[in-house]
Amino acid sequence: VSKKIMPKISKTGTSSLYIFFHKKEQKFNLFQQLISTIHTAEKLDSTLFSKEKIADYYSNYAFYQLINKDFKSAEESTKKGILYNQKDKNLYLNLAPSLLLQGKYEEAEAVYLKLKDNLFSEKTTFEEAFLANFKLFEREGIIPTEHRAEVEKIKKMLRE
Repeated sequence: VSKKIMPKISKTGTSSLYIFFHKKEQKFNLFQQLISTIHTAEKLDSTLFSKEKIADYYSNYAFYQLINKDFKSAEESTKKGILYNQKDKNLYLNLAPSLLLQGKYEEAEAVYLKLKDNLFSEKTTFEEAFLANFKLFEREGIIPTEHRAEVEKIKKMLRE
């Protein structure tokens, strides 16, 4: 594993990466390099990374793909992460909007409906987490104009 990549990830902490939007291009590129490094390392030795850590990296990478409006790649990264750890809730938090913002309304709605009443964290439901992400996506101008009506339908459904 590249020593140039890993120290940056461990110093920052993956959960804090969701918060920082300054230098997002730099972080996006960092995750691209990290995912590439993981694929190479896995071919050499599949025990170098835990499945949970790989899923976490995919989750963060998918989030930056969402922020960069690459919704199809975000869906792909999220689904790859789920293959490593189906219990990582952040992956599902990324999966639903990656589907919705591509126009895959029915698939997205199924994810939102399945999870909305479940706990995302100790004090937060998925509903609250999904709605918080929508606020973030709106503020950052991520929601495509052609999918705003579907986003509003999902927001209404989440609040019911």
